[in-house]
Amino acid sequence: MVAKTLVDSDIDAGRRLIDKLDQANVPLRAALWLFDADFDGYRLLLSTPVYDQAGPSQAYQVVVNTINTLSQEDQSRLTGINIVGLSDELVNSLCRSVRLNPGVKGIRYSGSSGREYVDDAWIYRLN
Repeated sequence: MVAKTLVDSDIDAGRRLIDKLDQANVPLRAALWLFDADFDGYRLLLSTPVYDQAGPSQAYQVVVNTINTLSQEDQSRLTGINIVGLSDELVNSLCRSVRLNPGVKGIRYSGSSGREYVDDAWIYRLN
């Protein structure tokens, strides 16, 4: 089920997943909750070279295996996930136009990013 409203517990669950992926040495170029109008809700968008190197199935398997190590509550909040490679146009556009200061745990963002318009997002990481 895709979250229609992004709440603190969703943001916290996303942070815990990212921390676990970091601990497992899974490289992430981008990690953000993104409002997706097609789904009328938020999806967690992850960009990783694993997608490009090992393929989408392996990238999703790594993430699912990591999600399964989290609490049941976190697992229930992390059902709407989209994984993309390093060449994703939206991720590249955001990386060019949005800067996170060191030490910032995340920022809310909305606006134009290149040719893409972002209705609403919570950005954890952009490299």
